[in-house]
Amino acid sequence: MNINTKIFTKTDNNQKLVSILLYLKTGWKNDPKHLQGLSHFLEHLLSRVDIEKTMKVRYYGGERILQTAADFIRINHYVPKEYWKEQLEIVLDHLYKNEITDEKVNNEVDLIIKEVHHWQSYPQTRIFYNLRKLMFFHHPYSNSHIGIPDHFKKMTAEFLQYYRECFWDDIMVVVAGDVENQEVEDKVLEYTENLDLNISQWETIYHHLPENGQVVKKISIGNDINFTGFCYLIKNPTIDDISTFYILNHLLWFKDPLIDQIIAKYKFHSKNYISHFQLSNENFIHFTLILHRDHNNELTNLNVIWEELAKNFINLKEKILIHLEIMGFRSKSFEWANYHFVYRDFDQLVNNISYMNENKFLKAFEKIDRSAIIFSER
Repeated sequence: MNINTKIFTKTDNNQKLVSILLYLKTGWKNDPKHLQGLSHFLEHLLSRVDIEKTMKVRYYGGERILQTAADFIRINHYVPKEYWKEQLEIVLDHLYKNEITDEKVNNEVDLIIKEVHHWQSYPQTRIFYNLRKLMFFHHPYSNSHIGIPDHFKKMTAEFLQYYRECFWDDIMVVVAGDVENQEVEDKVLEYTENLDLNISQWETIYHHLPENGQVVKKISIGNDINFTGFCYLIKNPTIDDISTFYILNHLLWFKDPLIDQIIAKYKFHSKNYISHFQLSNENFIHFTLILHRDHNNELTNLNVIWEELAKNFINLKEKILIHLEIMGFRSKSFEWANYHFVYRDFDQLVNNISYMNENKFLKAFEKIDRSAIIFSER
């Protein structure tokens, strides 16, 4: 093939649906400082393909999702297995046959700026962005994940097309369901062998991660609610480190009653918090937790909370294992693909969670290399 395509198949003959995921190996970390939101804008334009083709996904009873992260733009179609070959072709069309024109760019600018203003209206979003800037400092992971409104107005169809061309030759395709690896490879090869692509070169500058240690900052976000944001980074994580934060993040997402109880004990408002866990393909993990605090809460260290969770770790771990056991096929294929993208094995992670204990859980927090804390003030 004239492009570097990594193809992975997760075969499950019991499934009636097939999950198709395409990863374009760029994301907001590649956005130039003066064009933050470039990857997010490209994602919007990639989604604007033939409406008749994309509506078929819903007509077949499936789903279609596009998303931008720090390391990738992801396209996901989830359809009945009878239509997976047709849909795989449409997913590849998103990337290779979707023309980027001035008209499309002009039509999309106002829409994406409205989306950015919408997300910026949430205080947690502003804290999340400031936390990343504080955590990563000069590193491109500190770029805005949604973009900056004035920057979108500077983006042209010509430059967006060039940006896309720079990453055309490095994609990952994952197909999960009642499919065989060879037929997936054959379909992708059939599509790509006749592509005549003009591959451009994007200048990628390597940035070292910031120094280890802790940074603390107080900010005003124009809101009457007080928040405290915590962000942790571990370089070169082990499978136990990843398991620890995977468990913690999922329990927080589920709003587990025990976690709510512990959070409330330390003068944070239960049910009003958000968390985010990311494993980077640059071999580090970072975990973010934003909590709504009482006005007299100045807690700068969450060790007391981790220690209380550790006392109940076996019970909490069992909840995660049950969830993983009953997790829907779409979610499981999504996780499997994400971990493959960062050169990890999701099945190995699930197996390792079974062997986690209180000591391994606490040890991960002892290995934190860098932490950032933000207090919002009224």
